[in-house]
Amino acid sequence: MSRIPLPYRLIERFLSTDRLTTYLHMAGGNHDQAVGLYLNNLHQCQRFYAGLHWLEIGLRNAINKQLSDTYGVEWYNSPVLALANKECEQIEKAKNRLIRENKPITNGSLIAELSFGFWVNLFNAPYDSLWRYGLRKAFAVADQSLQRKQVSSALHPILKLRNRIAHYEPILRLDLESLWLDMDKVIQWIEPEAKGLLNNVSKP
Repeated sequence: MSRIPLPYRLIERFLSTDRLTTYLHMAGGNHDQAVGLYLNNLHQCQRFYAGLHWLEIGLRNAINKQLSDTYGVEWYNSPVLALANKECEQIEKAKNRLIRENKPITNGSLIAELSFGFWVNLFNAPYDSLWRYGLRKAFAVADQSLQRKQVSSALHPILKLRNRIAHYEPILRLDLESLWLDMDKVIQWIEPEAKGLLNNVSKP
């Protein structure tokens, strides 16, 4: 199916001038190129969204399995983990959303309700002991040289990318090639046999 040409003025009227300002600057003021950049950004977001699907769900499942094995299936209620206030508040908000929707608070329903940011923040410096005493085992390569800082450094830029995509913001100025490689790397840290999993998604 051929694409219908999209005039800049139509997109500007429909989406707002502010929405196109970044792309217009990137295009040096050329309206047609700005529209092309906007569509390219949308295309890249579509590709990354599919890759993020594999990473986010795989990561939270790996973390949940390890924390459940170590602290029980209701690890999110365990004071032993000593979660920070921010993470505790996110858990309570997730529980409240489930209650409002008349859904049971189970391990499966709660982990699906928690944001990607929640899981990524578990690798921040305050959780160094959590990493040493259990969380590192969420990764199949944990018996090698993988460190918490490596996981954190890889995940935080991916989180930024994910949030920009979720809020329909530009991603073209990010190092998309490096981000794609980091996503693939984290997936392999979780499950080495998943090497090439992102090959099922068109590379940016």
